Amino acid sequence: MKITLFQPKYPHGKSQVYLPGGLMNLGSRLLNASIDVSFFDLNFTRLDSTEVQSALACERIGFSVLGHPYIPEV
Repeated sequence: MKITLFQPKYPHGKSQVYLPGGLMNLGSRLLNASIDVSFFDLNFTRLDSTEVQSALACERIGFSVLGHPYIPEV
C-alpha cells in the first residue's frame, strides 16, 4: 500500500516551518507497518509540482487538519 500525507499551506499568509507531530506520528507508525509513505508540506512544495503529482498515484491520501484554519483549505 502507498499513502501520501500532506500538511496544508498555512492560511494566514506566512509559512510554517514544521510538520505537525500528529502527522509525523501517523506517518512513522505507517512506515513501521511497512507501508510506503510520502510526506509533503504545502508551505514549501507546490501541489502542482512533479514530485507531488507523481506521489498522488497512491491508494490513500491524508491531510493534517490540526486547528480549524486548515479545514476550509482541505
